Amino acid sequence: MRRLYLVVPAYNEEKRIGKALDDYAATLINDPAIRAHIIVVSDSNDGTDRIVEDFSGRYGQITLIKNKKREGKGGSLLKGFAYACRKAGKYDIIGFVDADDAVMGSEVKRLFRFSQQDDVDGIIGSRYMPLSRLSGSLELSRKIASRFYNLFVKLLFRLEYTDTQCSAKFFKRYALERVLPRIVLKDLTFDVNLLYALKEDGARVVEVPIIYHHVKYGTKVILSTQIFKMFISTITYRLHITRGRMRR
Repeated sequence: MRRLYLVVPAYNEEKRIGKALDDYAATLINDPAIRAHIIVVSDSNDGTDRIVEDFSGRYGQITLIKNKKREGKGGSLLKGFAYACRKAGKYDIIGFVDADDAVMGSEVKRLFRFSQQDDVDGIIGSRYMPLSRLSGSLELSRKIASRFYNLFVKLLFRLEYTDTQCSAKFFKRYALERVLPRIVLKDLTFDVNLLYALKEDGARVVEVPIIYHHVKYGTKVILSTQIFKMFISTITYRLHITRGRMRR
């Protein structure tokens, strides 16, 4: 039976992490068919760590990894992946979601089942496929920025996904472990680096529609500054790949 290792990066999430862990404990940890392990990797300097430690004391399957310095989303995920790869079997599933419970435990369970199929190496969720379902209010500016960035990524990397940035991605350990040394981006563009590395490795990663609950309160993403940084980081990564090929 395959197990799920779910990595959750957290930066000052004291207002949201408790709700997410309550949900995951009820739907994932308490389900013997999944045997889930939750790994929270924290950059926090608020009450997040205390909340996670409380859950860890009640559930042995919840682990807190504290970063000594700010690692960012990508850096935290890399640390969580490395931990999960040491624990997981070759065909166990390693995935990640955000700390806001936008991807609820019931949906994680569905994606976990998809990712176990023998003909796929990974599954990513999409908020924009025809059968996707969204709840909560997403500002028009964020939606426009998201769609424009997705088109930008398609042009640069030929990644034919509708949503590279959705926080719901699940991979078999063997596929994920092979590409970790090629991850160089540690900011919000981490997902593009990961998906491109998997593509170059020949992995079959399938996109599926998702049920997504947009959570506005507690968000720390400032669109006006983050979107500019994402575009610069993405262009820099494209140039990094091109220079690497020219040296061969």
